[in-house]
Amino acid sequence: MSRVTLLTAQLLRRGRLLLSPPAIGASFASQAQSKPASGQASGKGKQCWKCKAILPVHALICTNGKCGAVVPLSDHVNYFDVLVGTPTFDIDVQDVRKRFLRAQQQTHPDNFSVLGEMDRRMAETQSSWLNRAYNTLKNPYERAKYMLELQGIYISEEESIQEPEFLEQVFEINEALDDAVDKKAVKAIKVDNDERIKHVSSQLSEAFEQSDLMEARILTIKLRYWDNVKDIVDNWAPTPVVNNPHTG
Repeated sequence: MSRVTLLTAQLLRRGRLLLSPPAIGASFASQAQSKPASGQASGKGKQCWKCKAILPVHALICTNGKCGAVVPLSDHVNYFDVLVGTPTFDIDVQDVRKRFLRAQQQTHPDNFSVLGEMDRRMAETQSSWLNRAYNTLKNPYERAKYMLELQGIYISEEESIQEPEFLEQVFEINEALDDAVDKKAVKAIKVDNDERIKHVSSQLSEAFEQSDLMEARILTIKLRYWDNVKDIVDNWAPTPVVNNPHTG
């Protein structure tokens, strides 16, 4: 058994090799080929399902007079279109949050509960889409993964990094987490891991800027490991001490 295979197996047994979550969104190629949904116009605009007005393709709410209906987003609209502007790894997370909150305020289901079942369902769908969009974009790993998916590049659950030194480092960090007995030790691991996430994110930014998608793919897999460590650190709690009733 190779060293890479052995380290991967050890991480899997320890539950510390995070496999990629279900794919988020459709690929860019699929979006480009998809047909407009019923009642929507392709390209420059779409049609409000309620008043039939033609609206901008990224519109969340109908702006025709007093209509104000929540309108579904076209299939080829992605998370960046609504919350950022253009697909880019370097985003202002605080600005994205502000846009998200404004959009959620506009489309919150409670605002449409008295208008009818269709209005409420449209609002719930839009609100759910916005939540997925924000949760994806605010996390560097999820954002990078989504950007690759927009280009038709998917990371399978079976894939790992074929770099023994990298896997050894991950394994040692997980051992340190297992051995940690107080928050001070965990905080030290967190500080180092935050730096690793920052470093890989910087490399990802450069890879996307240069359209080096294969390098971005490798870096995204690496970031997945450090994102997993972050989750473990954030949810760490000391192992409770069990008193033995038979001891004095």
